[in-house]
Parts: sequence; structure tokens; C-alpha cells
Amino acid sequence: GFSNFKISILWVDDDDPTCGGHSPCYQTIQEAVAAAQARDTIKVRPGVYQGQIIISKDLTISGESREVVFIHNRDRFGERPWETIRVTGLATVTIENVSIIDSTVGVLVEGAYVTLSPVQLSNLAIAVLVVNGQLTLRESRLSSNQVGVSVGTESSLPNYIEGNQFQENSTAISIGEASHAIIRGNEMNGSGMGIKLSGSVEALLQANTIRSSIIGVHIGETSRAYLEGNQIIGNALNGVIVRGFAQVTLIRNYILGNGFSLSFGFVLAQVFYPEGFGVAVGESASAELTENRFEGNVFGLGATQAFDPVSARQVLTPQINAQRNEIVANGWGVLLQGAAATLSHNDITRNDITDLVTDAAILSFDTVYPSSGVLVQSGQPLLEANHITQNRRGVVLQGKASPTLQSNQIMKNTDYGIALYRRPCFGQLATLDLVFQGKVSGEGNELSGNGQSDLCPPDYPWPPGFRK
Repeated sequence: GFSNFKISILWVDDDDPTCGGHSPCYQTIQEAVAAAQARDTIKVRPGVYQGQIIISKDLTISGESREVVFIHNRDRFGERPWETIRVTGLATVTIENVSIIDSTVGVLVEGAYVTLSPVQLSNLAIAVLVVNGQLTLRESRLSSNQVGVSVGTESSLPNYIEGNQFQENSTAISIGEASHAIIRGNEMNGSGMGIKLSGSVEALLQANTIRSSIIGVHIGETSRAYLEGNQIIGNALNGVIVRGFAQVTLIRNYILGNGFSLSFGFVLAQVFYPEGFGVAVGESASAELTENRFEGNVFGLGATQAFDPVSARQVLTPQINAQRNEIVANGWGVLLQGAAATLSHNDITRNDITDLVTDAAILSFDTVYPSSGVLVQSGQPLLEANHITQNRRGVVLQGKASPTLQSNQIMKNTDYGIALYRRPCFGQLATLDLVFQGKVSGEGNELSGNGQSDLCPPDYPWPPGFRK
């Protein structure tokens, strides 16, 4: 039985053949791995060690400190061979307190169960690559990698990525295939992409801080994701983009100051890849948004129809259901273009692009896309019981928009409460395609105290009982 099972400690030191008086002592990690029995621990003393380590048995590799134990894979010609550490078979392996640097792949997981905590991984093409098996990565630092963590498995086992720091990686975390992931409590700063979910991934993103990336979170294909309590701050193009047939739930996230490197290329002829949004939902994706705060983004929330590249017609329709969100002090609060959308019980307040920027190019865009709490360009959204106040304009309707507005409070907006994109509400219309041609439905809206007028134009046939 297990009563006679003995766990041994093996030592490694690259320049002291006595390992400081410990034995057995080895000069390379691979020699110690070869000599170890299952469940042994290998203690690594300070030094710089050569990689290409293959592990296929249950082991713990424990460095003295990730500040003084370095494992690399750069050969004498300066080339970077494939992986520094490969963990294979069904081995259960823990690697802790080491730095893995200068390789193509830092740790390759092939069918094994690997825990990394705490480690440092830097200057790698892919810091951790999981092609099969299960990863637990905790309390580690990943910096200056092309990809921090890449998981692409068909397994239903969850991969845990928790409490790590990601700094200036091209992509911090990429999860694909049919993988499952729990991504919790990480800090990501300065990535090209913070988190990318593709394939048919199922993922929980909870209490992460994702800031100063180009795109914070990208969710696509048929992935399903639940985002709760994240801070998504200051990402250059978008905070969160949801596309393909992805299904996303966002609850109590703080989405702040995203989108200020936009080039206003967010309505594209062939591909849905918008710019400037706190959260953008497009193609055939769907999103449930509850109790989030959108603040200081160029566009707070957008549900934007896309073209089918085969038929070149607008047939891909996103769906959103947004309720009890705070959409505050963005340039534009909500942009709806051809979406199946319901907005209910949201606080949509102080959205005015002139309060955010002085850039003339962005401000001139207000003539085509009037800054407002809600801008509807097309589709038949339902706006119900929202509080829409102190925006540049409350609700603006363009093109073939045919919304239903029910029991909203629309008050104290600077220009208009509800305005149709036509004269005399907008004197200089940039394009006839956006002139209002739709129909307004609904009843019981409370409108008062809006600067120029509550309803514009006043002679439009507003429905009976439309205004409370």
C-alpha cells in the first residue's frame, strides 16, 4: 500500500557539484528528472539552466526563487529551439519558483496535468501552450511574450488561470477549440489583445483587470462566455467585441474609457470589426447585459449589423438584452444598427462627445452620427422604462429605424428629447441614406425640460399616447 511509499528530494545546481551539501545532486534538471521516481521533488538552486526538458512522470520542480533560477532554450547560435519544458503522458506536474525565458514555447502541455505557481515567463513566442490536458496557472508573471497562454483542447476539464500578471504580451490569453477556462483575478496591461476566445469555448471571466490593450476581450465563433465583475479600462479600439455566433453574459462589469484610437471604420462592407466601443456586439452574436457601468467610452454599447460576405446583404443580426445598466458620460451612449435589441430600466445619462474630446475630426463626426443617449440607425428595438437624461440629445432616430419607446423618462437633454434625423432637427444632413424613413411606436413616455424641444419635428405624427 501507500504506507511504504517514500517521496525523495533531488537537488540540482549548475555550478556546485555538491548542491551546497545536499544529495543526490545533479548539474542539469533533465538528469534529475531521469533519476527521479514518481512523486519526487526536484529542488533547483540558483543558476541558469538549459531547457529541452521532457517530463512524463508525476513530479514537483521547485526553484529557490523565480528571481534567481532561470531556464532558457537559446542555443549557442542564438536560435530558439521548440520548447523549454514539455510535460507529456498523463503526468501530474507542478513547476514553481522559476523563470522560463528565451524560447519558442516555454511550457508545452501534452495530455498532462500541469500546475505553474508562481513562475515567471518572458520573451517567449508562446509562454504556455496546452494542446491536451489541463493547466492551472496561478500567481505568475507573464511579460513580453507573443502569446502568454494558448489553450486549444477538446477536453471538458477546466483550465484555471487565476491571479496572474500579464504585461505587454501581443496576446495575453488565447482559448480555442472546445476548451473550458476559468480566468479569474488576473491583471493584464499593454497587450495587443487581452483575452481571445474562439472555437466553441466555454469560459468564465471574473474579477480581471484588462487595461491599455488594443482590444480588451474578443469573443467569437460559437463560444459562450460569462463576464462578471471585470474592469475593462482604457483599451485603444474596443473594450469587448462579440461576434460570430458567440453568446455572452455581462454582469456588473466596469467598462471605462475605451475606444479612443478609433478611425471611425466601424461600419465595414464585408467584416464586422468595429472600433470605438466599450462593448460591441455584431454578426449573429447575442449578449445579455445587466448592472454594468459604461463610462467615458467613445461609444458605450453598440449592437451593429454586419454584411454577409457571400450575399453582400445585411442579413446578420445581433441580439442584445440590456437592463439596469449605467451608461454614463460616453460620447455616444448606445448605438443600435439593425439589432434585435431590448433596452429596459437603464440609466443613460450625460453622454456627449463634446465633453470627452477636443479632436476636430471626432467632433465633426457628430453631424453624421449625432451624439446622443441612444442612436438608432435601423431595426426595431424596444426601449422601455429607461431614464434618459442630460445627454447631448436623448434619442436620435436615423434611416429605417422603427423603434418602440415605452414608458421612458426623457428629460433635460441639451438639444432634443427625441429627434428624427431630418430637417429642421438637423440642418446639414451629411448623407441621404441616414435621413429618417422609419416609424415610431409606443406610449407613456415622460418628456420634459429638453433644451430645444422635447420632440422634433413637432409636426411628425407621433402615436396617440406616445407622450405621457
